[in-house]
Amino acid sequence: MKLKALRTIHGLTTAELAKKVDIPEEKIIAWENGQENPSEKELFDLAVFFNVTPEYILGLTASITPLPTQHGVKCPHCESKNLAYVAEYHKVIGARVLQLILGFIFFVVLISGIEDLEDISPILIILLVAILIVQLYILAVESRTHVKCVCKDCGKTWIHD
Repeated sequence: MKLKALRTIHGLTTAELAKKVDIPEEKIIAWENGQENPSEKELFDLAVFFNVTPEYILGLTASITPLPTQHGVKCPHCESKNLAYVAEYHKVIGARVLQLILGFIFFVVLISGIEDLEDISPILIILLVAILIVQLYILAVESRTHVKCVCKDCGKTWIHD
């Protein structure tokens, strides 16, 4: 966890950080010492305060990545524009069904009456190529980025398309 480094860079003591983010100082000390982990809400609060992603605070990324901002987006709960964007998600729609269908076809072909291995080889190659095409389709067409947002006013979170 990079919390101590962030706190030090900003010239804050644990007591000052605790007061600014409204989290008990004992928790911050425990997180910095690796004795505990912050909850999702606490991690979001820290990410918003330091203007970094939660992934950076947790040490999952090597560089400080500022939170993305989008103008004109309002909180669906309180209509506030005072928002923070804390995590990006990639949603995949429908293509998993194609994978299941191809897997089923592969299974049916293998258990069908084909007894000679030479007869199966071209079919296996075709199915593997088809699975690869589906995977590329998932990456290129159906992956959409969604951003997990938190409203700084009401504290509620939601996924924004």
